Amino acid sequence: MSNPSNGFDRPTLQPQGHSQTLVERAGARQITLKQYQNGIVELELALPPVRRMILSGGGAKGVAYSGAVAALENEGALAGIEMLYGSSVGAIMAAMIASGMNATEFDRLCDETNLLALLQSPNDSVNWLQQLFSRVGEMAPEVLPGKAGSYTQLLLSVLPLVQSGAVPLLNLVREQARAAVLARIESARADSLSPQALAIKHKLDAGGVVTFADLALLGTLIPHIKRLSVTGTAMFEGRPQLVVFNADLCPDMDIAVATHVSAALPVVFQQPGSQGLSFQEDSELTFFQDGGVLLNTPVPQLIDPGSPVDLLSGSDMLIFKFEKSDTSDKRGSWTQVITDWAVGAPVSASREYQKRLLEAFADQFVIVPLKTEKGDFTTALNGTLNFVMTVEIKNHLQARLKQTVEAHLAARAKKRQCFYFASIDDALLNLTDVMLAEVLTQGTALPVRDIQAWRMQASELLRALEEGITLANSRSGLTFDALRALIARLSELAFDDARISWLAQALNQPEKANFQQLLQIAGREESGSVVLSAAVAEMRRRDSRVIAGNIRRTVIYPSLHLLGQTSKNIELLLRADQVLVRAETAEQINQALDLVIDGYGSRNPILSKPWRSTTIADAKAWRVR
Repeated sequence: MSNPSNGFDRPTLQPQGHSQTLVERAGARQITLKQYQNGIVELELALPPVRRMILSGGGAKGVAYSGAVAALENEGALAGIEMLYGSSVGAIMAAMIASGMNATEFDRLCDETNLLALLQSPNDSVNWLQQLFSRVGEMAPEVLPGKAGSYTQLLLSVLPLVQSGAVPLLNLVREQARAAVLARIESARADSLSPQALAIKHKLDAGGVVTFADLALLGTLIPHIKRLSVTGTAMFEGRPQLVVFNADLCPDMDIAVATHVSAALPVVFQQPGSQGLSFQEDSELTFFQDGGVLLNTPVPQLIDPGSPVDLLSGSDMLIFKFEKSDTSDKRGSWTQVITDWAVGAPVSASREYQKRLLEAFADQFVIVPLKTEKGDFTTALNGTLNFVMTVEIKNHLQARLKQTVEAHLAARAKKRQCFYFASIDDALLNLTDVMLAEVLTQGTALPVRDIQAWRMQASELLRALEEGITLANSRSGLTFDALRALIARLSELAFDDARISWLAQALNQPEKANFQQLLQIAGREESGSVVLSAAVAEMRRRDSRVIAGNIRRTVIYPSLHLLGQTSKNIELLLRADQVLVRAETAEQINQALDLVIDGYGSRNPILSKPWRSTTIADAKAWRVR
């Protein structure tokens, strides 16, 4: 078990004096350990293998993703990817890759699929009109020269499809996913398939659909099949909400339905409705919009800001973002206001907030090139809505992205990460079991075996604690008295700061509901345990960061984008935002909110203070009591 960090920077440690090399380039990650005269330990190692792939939304520009798949397959990196995250068109492409489609099949799908046909109505009385406009549009380039003909063709082809249900798109994803999964199952060794995997095969042979749970199970047996996570925007009355579809939240959901929801471009597509999901009441019908409305680049740390990230494996992502145009609208412009109104969501504020958060992951970005010698494909008409893109242009964009991914992987292979720890034990405790074994092969005098033995003992005790909580809940309920002996043994194991921190992080694993219950009780009652006290402090830090993020997302950035926002208010909001970025306690959160409550002025130049302000009201409502 490795030490999970929360994804934020560790305390800054400054090495001083000469260093002694203790381990040099051990194992697959080429681990090097050095200790300085002041005791600080430096851990240097290669980047982890790519395990996660994040595909942003971008409409028709998504055909370029074929080039990325080709590069990853050629470099032998595709099979190692375990999880795909997608939004909008990125969700569709992620579903195809997660289903086991290889580079050749994926490229054929991108090149040969008629994007306009996927948007047409299955209703014959509507379909003939859509096809008529499309045929007239095909003649436009012959009548009108240059860009005028191209744009006329695009408008005549797309406008009749506005508010399309895109049923053919749903069917295509469903059929292609089924075929890809079946092909991977049939090519796998028979003795590698479990009874559950064979049951999935029988279901799909009979015409069943691929679910998130199917991919999660098969991904443990067949490397080419991956886990999948897809984002959508649920249009709840009053306020849109980000929703996530994956094996944990919607295991039995058809992945084609989820991608159809995620790719529902605002205005262009009808809002698809769905029932029976985990967050819905019985028979409740929820309508959805494009996943890119609230989160166009679904990096997992943005989906769940409180989720832990393994310190040494947090940079295992390839994050695909499309190149942007040179023009951008100012905050609070009429263009942004009208866009937000038409979509029914704070698109502009969400985009700026995401941009700020994504800055922390910049070294994992792969920017999809869209400005080339063949044109600028960053715009809506020439890129996002260009459903009549020629095969020549598709292949061109794919080739450019293939080159970009190859260059990124080559540069990535040369990079080294560096971390500093207060002691040898602290550094070793952060290594995985495999890394510890690799360090041991160098015959080092480091206390590796002691760390291995301690971690084994700690892990066994944590399992016993988890079982004890389950037993107590089945009887009279959870109390400290029922677990006092186990808690005392945990405290005995925590004889230095490194071990206290390790145990505190282990007790804060979000998937461990029993530990979360214990920490809630420990937060209300005095436990007398140094380990539980440290774990409660870590829980509160994480909670504060989540709350601060929610305030930034729902109060600060929407207020920055209000029509006619004053420069004084913008300066105030950005100052409060900086406090929230660093906030780890309730007091720091309230400090930021009080800045807004006390200093926020009217946008009306006649008034100094607003008579009524949603910004101030929301800030007051978020104060932590």
